Amino acid sequence: MTDEKKGFWSNLPALLTSIAGLITAIVGIYIYLDSRPPENMSNDEVNQTVELLEDQGNISISKIESKPEEIPTPTISKQINDEEIIEQSGDIGSSTKEEVALDYATILSGEVVKVGNYLPIDDRKYSLFPNNVSENPEVADIEIRNSSQVSIGTSKLNPGDYYIFEDSQYSYKVRLLRVKIRNFGANYAYFNVERASIKQ
Repeated sequence: MTDEKKGFWSNLPALLTSIAGLITAIVGIYIYLDSRPPENMSNDEVNQTVELLEDQGNISISKIESKPEEIPTPTISKQINDEEIIEQSGDIGSSTKEEVALDYATILSGEVVKVGNYLPIDDRKYSLFPNNVSENPEVADIEIRNSSQVSIGTSKLNPGDYYIFEDSQYSYKVRLLRVKIRNFGANYAYFNVERASIKQ
């Protein structure tokens, strides 16, 4: 009986070391699998995701509005009886920007971007930065910068929402498809980017 007890206690350190090694291996494999960067979404996955988001019908648009320059309304002075002056506001037809339906074409589909990295848009004319991604609720804070790395707009998007920004040549639509939260790794967001020519 004494020999059996001795044998158990003498083997206990080796048993505990084996268990610790097994736990370490399992945790290591889990961390490795969780921290691998995800791949871009396939076209089928993108289409299914977009259809699902459109069916949910909670899509919102965020757009940079360029304010037209305010032109002061000129006044017209009339002289009556060589003494009396009356000032009247002259109405000049103000030009209003008409809403035109643009024909967008997808230039980036299902692109995954790690928080802290960026997605180049249109030969690096612009860059998309997902500054923050959270799972509850699913949301991504994005920032658009131009080629000089100057910020030209920010927005908070839920999956399905899109952000529109424009330059003199094109209108760009950035749509958030989904977010992916990692337990031990970085967080990611998936985007579509579409572009349409602005007709002058």
